[in-house]
This record gives sequence, C-alpha cells and structure tokens, in this order.
Amino acid sequence: MKKYIIILGLLVISATSFLFHSCQKEQIKNDKTINQTEQSIKDAQIKQRILAFKDRIDLAR
Repeated sequence: MKKYIIILGLLVISATSFLFHSCQKEQIKNDKTINQTEQSIKDAQIKQRILAFKDRIDLAR
C-alpha cells in the first residue's frame, strides 16, 4: 500500500512538472513571435529611411 502512495505521488509530481514545462515552451514561442514582428517593423522603417535618403540624393544631383 505504501508503494502505491509513493508511486501516485511521483506520478502527480511528474505530471505537474510536465504541464509547467509545456506552458513555459509556449510562452517562449509567443515571445519569439512578438520579437520577430517588432524586428520586421523596424526593418521596414529603416528601409523607408534609406529610400528617402536615396531620393534626396537623387534630387541633389
């Protein structure tokens, strides 16, 4: 009987740690997606600045 209680306790601990670990992975994936979106917005802004600079250079010639 004592073995069953120990095994049940270990299973509960294992299941709980598995749930926490899987939720943590999901959060990391969401953070990466947000970071990639921010990066693409910054890339677009830099591209606009470069194109505007090229236009100003062309006007100055």
